[in-house]
Amino acid sequence: VCCVLACTSSAARTWYVSPSGSDGANGLTDKTPFVTLQKAADTTRPGDTVLFMAGTWTFPYDDYRNMVTITRSGTAAAWIRYLAAPGAKPRLLFSCYAGIRITGASFIEVAGLELQGNKDGLTLDSAISHQGNDWASLDNDGISIGPAGGIGSSTAPYPHHIIVRNTDVHHCSGS
Repeated sequence: VCCVLACTSSAARTWYVSPSGSDGANGLTDKTPFVTLQKAADTTRPGDTVLFMAGTWTFPYDDYRNMVTITRSGTAAAWIRYLAAPGAKPRLLFSCYAGIRITGASFIEVAGLELQGNKDGLTLDSAISHQGNDWASLDNDGISIGPAGGIGSSTAPYPHHIIVRNTDVHHCSGS
């Protein structure tokens, strides 16, 4: 019984997210997807795949939050993958610090997504009015990768083995 439970609980899973989903759903089918990317990221374990269904996610916050923060690592033999579902064109729109922040996590793959920052919404007047202030939307990043403790952290795990492919990142004023 213990072996069966251990083997069953360690099996890789596929999680689904959709803009029309619900974080109260189980996320295990395309009929019961999560709605937030963070719920999916917080549910993953090594070997899991998160499939982004068709649609557009928006994250309108103009601050130093991230649309999704990935902190869970895969392993060399069991990567965690964040992928567009077959035939889907998932789009993430954001004006916060980062669309996707990978912090302290390794063996992560991101593929088939579109991330769009808010660069079109910025004006010279807004930049001048915030001169000398820390304003996230003037420095938003599409995909940010760094140590868990932030830049300069000497003890935090640094991410490694990160693959980003077939992903369109644009209109980001930071990087």
